[in-house]
Amino acid sequence: MFRKIFISIIVALSLSALSFGAERGFAIVIDNDTYSACKAEIETYRSVLKSEGLSAVILSGNWENPQEIRDVLRRMFVENGLEGTVFIGNIPIPMIRDAQHFTSAFKMDQEIFPLMDSSVPSDRFYDDFDLKFNYLGRDSVKPLFHYYSLRGDSPQKISCDIYSGRIKATRGGEEGFRQIKDYFKKLFAERAKENYLDVITSYTGDGSFSNSITAWREEGHTLREQFPESFKNKNSVKFLLFNMFPYMKDIVSEELRREEMDMMLFHEHGLSHRQYLTGIPQAKGISEYSDAAKALFRIALRKEKDSAKREFMKSKWMEHYQIDSTWFAGVADPEQLKKDSLDEVRMGIVLEDIPLIKPNARVVLFDACYNGDFREESFIAGEYIFGGGKTLVALGNSVNVLQDKSACDLMGMLGLGFSTGQWMQNVNILESHIIGDPTFRFKPTHPVSIDLTSEEPEYWLSVLKLEKEADLQGLALHKLFNLNYPGLDKLLYDTYFTSAFYTVRLQCFHLLQFYGGDRFEKLLE
Repeated sequence: MFRKIFISIIVALSLSALSFGAERGFAIVIDNDTYSACKAEIETYRSVLKSEGLSAVILSGNWENPQEIRDVLRRMFVENGLEGTVFIGNIPIPMIRDAQHFTSAFKMDQEIFPLMDSSVPSDRFYDDFDLKFNYLGRDSVKPLFHYYSLRGDSPQKISCDIYSGRIKATRGGEEGFRQIKDYFKKLFAERAKENYLDVITSYTGDGSFSNSITAWREEGHTLREQFPESFKNKNSVKFLLFNMFPYMKDIVSEELRREEMDMMLFHEHGLSHRQYLTGIPQAKGISEYSDAAKALFRIALRKEKDSAKREFMKSKWMEHYQIDSTWFAGVADPEQLKKDSLDEVRMGIVLEDIPLIKPNARVVLFDACYNGDFREESFIAGEYIFGGGKTLVALGNSVNVLQDKSACDLMGMLGLGFSTGQWMQNVNILESHIIGDPTFRFKPTHPVSIDLTSEEPEYWLSVLKLEKEADLQGLALHKLFNLNYPGLDKLLYDTYFTSAFYTVRLQCFHLLQFYGGDRFEKLLE
């Protein structure tokens, strides 16, 4: 088995050496079964990439572990100018441990909780070649999972060398192969169009930013700087909040169905199987307040399966809230349970909803926990790209994330014609992933010529000085930070007080906190 894989890798590398030349390289990593079933679509995909200037190589194999793939990608990066990769089908999943300082919020005791739960599924193993890991072994139940520990002598920050994406079917067997085939057919149709990114809807869900409108970053300002063309038409940009109507599900679903929708942003709570859009509707009178409280009691009691604990919970609540047992009526009543279940489903989008919605937003950002958890057979981000609509890319997180993290930094790159992979490469955290084609891009609003591979500080200083777009200036600051440019702390401080762009000042704020001295303290004031 190993010898067959090794030979196929050598052949692929020799092909890549012949084909890359001066072009940018791209690797299509796929398992043998998926390639055999979807060969025509994969070959067409490679041809489409070739026509767009990406010299793509297909790496098909019965991959035993992630290290095999990483070694191939690293060699192609060093020798052949590899820019990015996509993992199609059943590709090994690195489960990272001892790297929770790379995550935004995931903090789980690795000594107490099982390996599966306390590890982070992350493709940073594949796209950041400087990180060092110790192999801990393969999962005994789910052989696709491989556990790795971040080493102490590894760099302790993420700086991706390439970008990556995953196209993993949410069904098994022939049905899963059909999902992948259908995905590529709609991808080819959309890539043949000249589509500008100018129709955007942002939705902020219940519980996001602790429901504090004053704490909510005003996206009207940031998106106007990132996508100025979108604000020239009154129907192009919408901002929706959880409290606009008691239930927002139908409104959000209609936004996703809009034929012209380019990008949908979700700031919300989530799980692998659910998007939380709204909570229990705000009460407007005594009877509604009591009904809402009774619903919360029923929900809590149904979660507790032990009858003795249920009775203890009731007694505690009756004592604390000075109520009687009638407040807990209906917990086991079939009719009440049905009503509660229907009300609960109205508060969010679940897996079963997505094929009915058929989302058309070409790119969907899930600024939420677990919506991109590709450990699961079926998960929200995966269902979106296979949901029958025109969604091609879903940006999601494999574990929980910080609610007030800055998920849209440098996102204006998408409106300038950069691919989703090129954007995400600059802002990745351990848990963030592209589900779908990472090479997908919109038609640029105007030509932009930026060398993303440059490691010359003088080049990025010139970008900061000469480019007019806010996120290109922010990108320049980000690149200078990664290049350890001396004196950047002073440049960030000065730029903060001189830039007219909110998003540029935000980049200065993000980056300056990593430096000593008193400049960040003064900036905070």
